Amino acid sequence: MGGEDESFNRNMDELSKNLEEKEGELESLKDLNQALVVKERKSNDELQEARKESITGLRDMSSDRALIGIKRMEELESKPFHELCKRKYGTGNLEVMKLH
Repeated sequence: MGGEDESFNRNMDELSKNLEEKEGELESLKDLNQALVVKERKSNDELQEARKESITGLRDMSSDRALIGIKRMEELESKPFHELCKRKYGTGNLEVMKLH
């Protein structure tokens, strides 16, 4: 019976050591999880703040009646561009080239 008790005690010691290791790993994983939760919350807060700023900016733009449009290059009117060039560079010999 002494051999069985000794074997049982060794088994119990091994199981206790394994349990302690697993508990240590569990604590490490809990710490890592908590750090990731904090980082995710911070990122989410930053994202929400950027979203609010974007919405506010777009509202400000639309309240000022600013319109943003897109045209293809060949659809641009050359007269306003020509007038701007005259003001900026003088009334010298200006030519507008069409790109096709």
